[in-house]
Amino acid sequence: MQQEAYKKQESITGLQFLTELPNFVLVLASAVVSHSLIVWLDFVDTLGNLLSEAIVAAQSRRMSRDLRYEYNYGVGKIEALTTFFTDAIELGGLLCIAVVSVMQLISPESPSELLIYVVALKVVNVFFDLWFLRGQAKIRAANPSTIAESEYVSNIGALAFDGAALLALLAVWLLRGHRASWYVSPILSLVIALVMMAFCVKHIRRAITELADKTLPEEAQLKILKVLNRHNGDYRRFDSIRSRYTGTTVTVDLAVTFDEGTTYRQIEDFRDAVQRELTEEIPNCRVSVIV
Repeated sequence: MQQEAYKKQESITGLQFLTELPNFVLVLASAVVSHSLIVWLDFVDTLGNLLSEAIVAAQSRRMSRDLRYEYNYGVGKIEALTTFFTDAIELGGLLCIAVVSVMQLISPESPSELLIYVVALKVVNVFFDLWFLRGQAKIRAANPSTIAESEYVSNIGALAFDGAALLALLAVWLLRGHRASWYVSPILSLVIALVMMAFCVKHIRRAITELADKTLPEEAQLKILKVLNRHNGDYRRFDSIRSRYTGTTVTVDLAVTFDEGTTYRQIEDFRDAVQRELTEEIPNCRVSVIV
């Protein structure tokens, strides 16, 4: 089922990549001709989307195969690495736009008459954003993986950005005769860039946490200890807890010592009971017992 979800992810991301190519060319031409900062911001966003979709499509194609014998702990690290690179690329472009926005606030420029053509392009972009978001939502519901979640958030971000850019460009064009409108483009570009940067940083931090094999927060570890205490009669000594994030799954390894007469069936019952109770506290967790 997971492989099937990755195949669907490959298909929709590949289609997004193909539709993004002509849009990339049009946005680049529009940015060069109009000299609008919002359009240049759109160009950076489009470039980031293009690179992101190429990476995600390639990784989804790889993960659509049966990789159980290549990655015993799942493909969470690959997903985290993919998320890290795609968001890092977009973050770099957004930083550049934020700097240019501040510069244009200091020295604003008159909007171009050609912005009306970019407005028409944004209407088309919003339509495609809605269509792709609907498809990505279905994939996310079927397989809530890190990549599916990241792409879903990315599609929401693309829709929000294109919608905001559409309204901003339309306002700038309609009010182009007033000097106050010259500040609209850099102000909105800076606000949008900062909001999108916050999402990128959040994804990158989550990816780094997973790549670094960082253990669960103290709150989650206390929940594990509470469950173990309820079963302290089932084992002789508790040694340690090892935990980490693996994609959307939380892996918990319990090092426990049992009495010599403990049977395999009793150990299995202990693990099943801990798994059942811990799942109520920490969703999507996978418990293993190390004897």
